[in-house]
Amino acid sequence: MALSASQALSAGTANPDEVTHWAEELPDTYILCRDLGHNWRPFHAWWDANDRAFVRILRCRNCRGQREQVLDHLGRAVKNAYEYADGYQRPAGAGRMDADGRGALRLISMQRLMDDAKVAGAPPERAAETTTGQRAKRTRKVVPMKRTPAKKAGK
Repeated sequence: MALSASQALSAGTANPDEVTHWAEELPDTYILCRDLGHNWRPFHAWWDANDRAFVRILRCRNCRGQREQVLDHLGRAVKNAYEYADGYQRPAGAGRMDADGRGALRLISMQRLMDDAKVAGAPPERAAETTTGQRAKRTRKVVPMKRTPAKKAGK
């Protein structure tokens, strides 16, 4: 059951309609990260002798956000801190996104993906899937691998 706008604000959750309005303005890279999660890659690392801890900086390949992770001497994560580009985060006081808000965001992600497929010229069977909601039958040709005889020991 969805909350009304006043109920959402009083409960500290974001109204799904407001999430939709906000998310429609986000670049595709931000939508991808918010929908599927970040694509973290190592960027920089060092040993902090004072804290006796490893520090590593991870950077997202999509949105370019950064994550600073502190690991103790046994490799256990002790702390994570994040830094995002302007516009990635929802405005302060806008409320936490609940399942309905995240669903609204995913729908925008799906719509953009489907629009991109139409522009790029999705294969006909894929186009049929997106319009009818059913999978088109596909045949798959199986090509047997050529086997080379195993070498006998001692020859």
